[in-house]
Amino acid sequence: MNWQWIRGRAEKGFSLIEVMLGSLILSLGLLGFVQAQLLSLRMSEQAYFVNLADLKISELTERLKSCSNESPCIQDQLNFWQAEIKKNFPEGEEQLTRQGHDYQSEIRWISFWQRPKQTRFFRLLFRP
Repeated sequence: MNWQWIRGRAEKGFSLIEVMLGSLILSLGLLGFVQAQLLSLRMSEQAYFVNLADLKISELTERLKSCSNESPCIQDQLNFWQAEIKKNFPEGEEQLTRQGHDYQSEIRWISFWQRPKQTRFFRLLFRP
């Protein structure tokens, strides 16, 4: 605090440098807060899509179990599943491979928050 004597009485106030330093410290604190919020949002988005991918693969497993090796039923369920992936994931792509009675599913999507944009994926081996 800067004290100045004007006409016999003390004037008190802040100098311009003190105000600028206070503003700088406050703005750095706000930037840190914003960065923490963005990180939280990014992690929330990633967790949401991983959870959704797990849910969609579990849903596919249940649908395939209900088909009991009927080829048209299986194809209908796979077509429905592929449409769901395209609808629910940003630039979603799916891949399903079959090895005997085992299936390997992979869902890929583009993460909005990554620069450059990166592909995220969820892979699961399951047996209906």
